Amino acid sequence: FAATGRGLFRSTNYGDTWQLLSFPRAGLLATNRTDDVFAASYTVFRSSDNGSTWNPTNTQWESAQAIAFAVSPTGTIFASTIGDISPCPCTVGLFRTTDNGNTWNQIAVDSLAWYINAIGIHPLSGEIYVSSWDKVYRSTNEGNSWALVLSNAPAISAIAVTFTGVVLVAADSGVVYRSSDHGGTW
Repeated sequence: FAATGRGLFRSTNYGDTWQLLSFPRAGLLATNRTDDVFAASYTVFRSSDNGSTWNPTNTQWESAQAIAFAVSPTGTIFASTIGDISPCPCTVGLFRTTDNGNTWNQIAVDSLAWYINAIGIHPLSGEIYVSSWDKVYRSTNEGNSWALVLSNAPAISAIAVTFTGVVLVAADSGVVYRSSDHGGTW
């Protein structure tokens, strides 16, 4: 699967050819352990048949757009949204589903971290890293609690976590921060 400005594409022959799917424009893709495919635009959609049909997993984000999306090794899906912050219940922030997208719950990172623009998850341990403006937070328990591990960085645009546990944080300025000790030093 590939998400582009033209739409969502699927290849069934390892990328030799691509088919444009009839799907609203999506910028984010993820798969889980059951081979469901998730695509995010103004809501999160799930396909259980290799992209032939798509169903919305939630309706609570009618005035928000998913901007970051990741799946933990346990299958928990995280999505962050931006949009109208009033009226509440707010549709802006970090959300988590543990039941394959059937229900989503907003989770608190920090009282000032309502704008989560990047999510990175260690593919083996499940450590989660999220960024909010110029800060990076880490959770070791599926997002139940968070610790600030990087602050005062230039505007952060992406987070990646390697299989060996190296955390890479990219800033809009072109700077890349690297930590090999779970965010202890950068």
